[in-house]
Amino acid sequence: MKTIISPHVDLFIRACGVFGFLHVLVYIFNFNQPIYASTALVALLSMAMLIKPVVGFCVLIVPLLSLDAFLYAPMQSNHTVMTNFFLIAVLVSACASYLKNRSWANAWAGFAPVGRTLLLIMYFFGTFHKINSGFLNPEESCSVTLWRAMPWPLAAADGVLWRYIMMYGTLLIESALLFALLIPRLRYWGILLGISFHAMLALSDYAMYSAFSMLTVALHLLFLSPEAAARVARDPLWLYLTENIQKPLGFLILLCWLSVMFILASLSQYGSAGLIWLIGMMPLIIAIARAGNVDHSPQALSFFWGKPWLVNIISLLFLFNGFTPYLGLKTAQSINMFANLRLEGGASNHLILSQAPGPFQYLEDLVEITQPGSSPFFIYIKNNNLRLVYYDFLNRLEREPNLIVSYRHNGRLYENQSAQTLQIEIKSKLHSRWFRAWFHFRPVDISPVKVCAIDR
Repeated sequence: MKTIISPHVDLFIRACGVFGFLHVLVYIFNFNQPIYASTALVALLSMAMLIKPVVGFCVLIVPLLSLDAFLYAPMQSNHTVMTNFFLIAVLVSACASYLKNRSWANAWAGFAPVGRTLLLIMYFFGTFHKINSGFLNPEESCSVTLWRAMPWPLAAADGVLWRYIMMYGTLLIESALLFALLIPRLRYWGILLGISFHAMLALSDYAMYSAFSMLTVALHLLFLSPEAAARVARDPLWLYLTENIQKPLGFLILLCWLSVMFILASLSQYGSAGLIWLIGMMPLIIAIARAGNVDHSPQALSFFWGKPWLVNIISLLFLFNGFTPYLGLKTAQSINMFANLRLEGGASNHLILSQAPGPFQYLEDLVEITQPGSSPFFIYIKNNNLRLVYYDFLNRLEREPNLIVSYRHNGRLYENQSAQTLQIEIKSKLHSRWFRAWFHFRPVDISPVKVCAIDR
């Protein structure tokens, strides 16, 4: 029996289709990851979801994305950790619905509130992590660095005053988005401003942000009321697009759009790929602007509380994940999005939590690589005068058993060391590999002012 989906679900599935395709492009061309069979299938199913948003494609793509998450782990990407948490919510909700013989609407009622909560938590940490001396430094702030990678004429705007506008404007906008999405009467403006903010981010050539931007677009769609989603789906421009996309000419235009993004991503023209993505997104953005302003009556807790209750643990874990650096735990995938935040080596540049992280001490224990051996990663660390958290150093040695390196730890030089010579340390300090797939660390920049860099 064919499942009838609501306009809200239709919009969300199509948005996820665009995200799935861009997600694959980022992994291949920005992260330089291998292509697995599951990855190729994700790209194909994503295209199918764009053309015909049916539940069957979702049933297939969710386990494939989950398999990819396992195969690619560990990853530094923040869009990856958001995707993985949301995938877990979808899997839990879908399994609960299947076991209780419920409908797709019941699964939606489980994961949609979690998706909304994940976006709110992202905005919270997107602001909170940036309250530090590095981000508020006009010479090194990531807001300035990302703006300089914008296309002309945007990048031409510069100067001390403009840099302060960028720094404090970013904090103000992300804070405003958090509150706007929480308050029903402001939610329409929160959706529109949030999508616009991340659409502009995708134009930066610093990295391929269009996948992350598209993920946030999909999550912003979850904040539409059913009435607003129905009106957006009936907007003439959006209706024309969705009705013609299955026709030969519409399908050809879609293929051209996806192909141009593929080619630009392969050439590392990330800002240009983001511009092409934005052009394709304009019908949806216009439809939301014209039709999405429906009076939002006050929402009950269920708007952010999924069923079964188990899925809400995922939201709490995501919140905990964002706080882990301040506890002295992992720094990678902590929603630390270009925040210039430094918490390693017994120091903190955060202006509120200015004490050294604790009670855990993983971030205090650093290693300096003196002879990197044949490892490209260790060579990069040494050449850029970076440090590694000792746990991360042991983790990488354990994964490359033939590698021989020299390093300085606690003021002492250790020469010609390997996983074999450090076997006792590795066994006593490291957790299992599945745990280390998410418990991992960024390289450490020990310079007085934390510079903006994609990998630290």
